[in-house]
Amino acid sequence: MSRSTDPDRVFAEDPATIRLNHEKEVLLASLGTLIGPNLSASSIPAEVPPDWPLEAMELHEKYQTVSTELSRLNSRRMSQQLSRFLRADKEEGEMSDAARRWWRDRY
Repeated sequence: MSRSTDPDRVFAEDPATIRLNHEKEVLLASLGTLIGPNLSASSIPAEVPPDWPLEAMELHEKYQTVSTELSRLNSRRMSQQLSRFLRADKEEGEMSDAARRWWRDRY
C-alpha cells in the first residue's frame, strides 16, 4: 500500500465506508420490514431471537458482518486521521484546512 502525497486525502470520506453505510441501511430496512417498524440499529439484538423467521436470521447475520467491518474501517480511519494530525502538529508546518476542520469537528 502506497502512501498518498495528498495530505487531505486521509480526511476525506472513505468510499468503502460510504458503501457499507448504505448496505447497512438497506439491511436494517429489510429487517424492519420482516420484524416490525420499531426495529432500529440500537435495538437489534446480538443474538437472533428464536421466533424470527429464517430470512430475518440471514439478514441479521449479514447486518452483523457489515457492522463489524464498518466499525473496523472507522477505527482504522480515525487512527490514520489522528496520526496525520499529530504529525502535522509536530512538524509545526502549515496545517491543511482539512486537518484543522477535522480537529474542530472532532473536538
